[in-house]
Amino acid sequence: MAIPRVGRQHVKTRAGPRVVARDAGRRHAEARDVGRDDLRDRIARRHDVEALLAAHLIRAGKSHRARNRREEQKHPIRGHARLVARTQSPKYVVRMTPRDVLAQLLRPAGGGVYVVSTGTAEQRAVQERLYGVSGEEAIRDRFHEQLDRLSDARVVVLGIPSDVGAGYLRGANLAPQAIRAKIFDQAGGWPAGVVDVGDVLVVPQLLEDGMLSQEQIRASQDAQYGELDEADRRALPVSPLSKAARALDAIFAIAPRAKPFALGGDHSCAWPVVDSLHRARTEPFGVVQIDAHTDLLAERLGVRYCFATWSYHANKLLGGHGKLVQVGVRASRHERGHWEAMHGVRQFWADECLRDPAGALDAIVAHVKKTGVRSIYFSNDIDGTDERFVDATGTPEPGGLEPDFVIELVRRLGREVGLVAGDIMEVAPPIARTPDGAARTLDVAARYALATLDALLA
Repeated sequence: MAIPRVGRQHVKTRAGPRVVARDAGRRHAEARDVGRDDLRDRIARRHDVEALLAAHLIRAGKSHRARNRREEQKHPIRGHARLVARTQSPKYVVRMTPRDVLAQLLRPAGGGVYVVSTGTAEQRAVQERLYGVSGEEAIRDRFHEQLDRLSDARVVVLGIPSDVGAGYLRGANLAPQAIRAKIFDQAGGWPAGVVDVGDVLVVPQLLEDGMLSQEQIRASQDAQYGELDEADRRALPVSPLSKAARALDAIFAIAPRAKPFALGGDHSCAWPVVDSLHRARTEPFGVVQIDAHTDLLAERLGVRYCFATWSYHANKLLGGHGKLVQVGVRASRHERGHWEAMHGVRQFWADECLRDPAGALDAIVAHVKKTGVRSIYFSNDIDGTDERFVDATGTPEPGGLEPDFVIELVRRLGREVGLVAGDIMEVAPPIARTPDGAARTLDVAARYALATLDALLA
């Protein structure tokens, strides 16, 4: 049954959500040649199957299959076209533009941390500085101006101020606003071609929709999107990782070749970036992860997605074969051979990088080229850097990388391979171990961010 192309209409459908999910799953499997287990796994972790449908439509125009070309003709997703979202009700399909989706999921830069009274003044002061205006209405106007510029963006900055997936010491939820402020100190603003779309709104008791009951999802939808009608509410995610993935899907629908740069947040915030890139890009990409830890657990005490598991799931999406490269590892209960043999990753531990920096840089770049990937997502956990330089993080470790090494690595990857995405993760200003630790950590984080943005824009 064709869906009207104008207006936000609720249209009766014959197929229930399981039928639609099954159909979308078959098309997804054909497009990606993934195994049945991986397909079931991808569907199972989304209570909202509308994300699956939207992802399928994003990729439809890139598929060689006639069925997908016909689907795109019915539901184009560029310019002013619509994202088709399947609601949790079997009776309705709700249509929202990608711009509508972003306006619901995001808040102005620096405003993603949910506050009621404590912290509101500090949050407002940061936002006024970032946007160069005074007052809430002016801030919101500038936020919407940035959304309007998305179609011309080469790089899109997205804040994901969530530390719900972190360990026993937290504070990374305050990093996006602090890193932005430090970037403005160092560079006076964003480079040309960069659009800052703001922050995912984070409710700090939630992490990922697939780990919530349907009852909780509905309650959170009612609380977060109460001004919308029911069908629209049921089409939207509620948790930070799920919101980030949906926001990136919408960003790619508006600006298909834009490159995301994420500001975390704990390292679980890298998962939605990999997940959305995997749906939106046809060319193979890899991940170079700067980190003291492997993050390769399949689950942590039963929790599927968190700072200790995201790399495991990213590696599965990439298909192994060394496309996940981990640099700076030094805090592990297993030796390198264990991780490389079990998961098909490639690791360059911190000691070999310190022993021969130039040789390590050459070896990392040569390995990346050998895998055949066309571009790299550079995911930078700040604890990959030695704690002498960065102690404002949840798990600082001695014997780590030096900042100049990390900056040279991202520059070389940008020049010789190309970057498709980047991030800065695990900066936690409130928990610095030394009096000037927060300032020093933010200074390094801003240097990393600007070097990564340069590589993304190259």
